[in-house]
Amino acid sequence: MTAEKYDLQDVLDAVMLAESEPSHDALLRWIKRYPRFSKELENYFVAWSEAEMRKHLPDSVEIDENAITERAVKRTMAKLRNQALRRSR
Repeated sequence: MTAEKYDLQDVLDAVMLAESEPSHDALLRWIKRYPRFSKELENYFVAWSEAEMRKHLPDSVEIDENAITERAVKRTMAKLRNQALRRSR
């Protein structure tokens, strides 16, 4: 492949076929081969690295907003009742 003959998508396809994981060394190799795509390759490797890191993060937690709101209202109402009791004494 030569940089003049191929477009960015061809280069990225070749990267995916040749590399099993993103690495700094791989990025430098591809930039050396296709310097005209250096910025695009950097962006691609960053995005690929971030995607790989996300694979190892725990699943996002689902937040039950209704339950949180209900508990907050119950606590607020209890405080208001306590204040009303103290005032009535």
